[in-house]
Amino acid sequence: MRLVLYVAEAGLRSTLVARLTFGGADVATVRDLTSYRLSPRRRAVLVADATGVSAYPGGTAALCADPRWSRLVVLTDVPRPEGAPPHLHHLRRADADATLPALLDAWRREA
Repeated sequence: MRLVLYVAEAGLRSTLVARLTFGGADVATVRDLTSYRLSPRRRAVLVADATGVSAYPGGTAALCADPRWSRLVVLTDVPRPEGAPPHLHHLRRADADATLPALLDAWRREA
């Protein structure tokens, strides 16, 4: 499973990269989503902090509609909105280093 991290805070980004790669994930980090390219045949999971999502043109709605992302995980303390698309997930920022690897393991078991 390919993961793309779009997380501004260096400490959190480094922690996530270490935990996820140790768990066997294929991780890339980006500073600019508008220029990031993926093979049309290969979608990825986008993990973004709330700052990055709000700065992206069109915000959450645009990222959810973007065909590059099979799932969108937003690191935020705001609960997932009612009626949100099923591939949109919200994780608490403070718990992301523990909850994100567990969520990815669950997705791998589903596949």
